[in-house]
Amino acid sequence: MTISTETPDNPSTLWKSVGGRNWVESQQLIDHLFKPIEVLLAEAVECQSPQRVLDIGCGTGGTTRAISRYTRGGGQATGVDISEVMIEAA
Repeated sequence: MTISTETPDNPSTLWKSVGGRNWVESQQLIDHLFKPIEVLLAEAVECQSPQRVLDIGCGTGGTTRAISRYTRGGGQATGVDISEVMIEAA
């Protein structure tokens, strides 16, 4: 038996449909609004000198890309998100 969690009141349903599409359509504005937070996160990563960073809920990948620029020694940043539309845009 498979139990589906895809219901109208489930947040994943929103992000996989209209919410994800709206985010992608507004990506430039959202990236601009989150830029100060993105810089703070990336600088915090730089201080820790990690080899790998996992960005859960990466959206369209702006923060993941910023963090990857701050990893040292060939480190990498990987982003994951529930929204296929947003991952495709990333």
